[in-house]
Amino acid sequence: MFQAAENHAYCVQCFAQKYNPKCAGCKTTLVDTCLIALDHHWHPSCFTCTSCSRPLPNGEYYLVDDKPYDLDCHWAKRLEKREHQERDGVVPNGPNCRQKPY
Repeated sequence: MFQAAENHAYCVQCFAQKYNPKCAGCKTTLVDTCLIALDHHWHPSCFTCTSCSRPLPNGEYYLVDDKPYDLDCHWAKRLEKREHQERDGVVPNGPNCRQKPY
């Protein structure tokens, strides 16, 4: 089986190596199923939670500080950020707020 591009015939592996995107996680060529998230292509198993490193089911994620989290870690990270802000005397969206809201 061959694939054609730019008036050349390629075997499937060579075509993929030359034309398919690379996974943002493992940097290998994507051949089968992939997902697109955060402006990158990923193997489903490589797109993981920033906190616990588990794959994000169905590519579903929640951003905190522009990083992907699963639902449980997302809430834990938000709580951690809020506690940190309260210790520093910064009330989210208050007059002393130096950070963008969640």
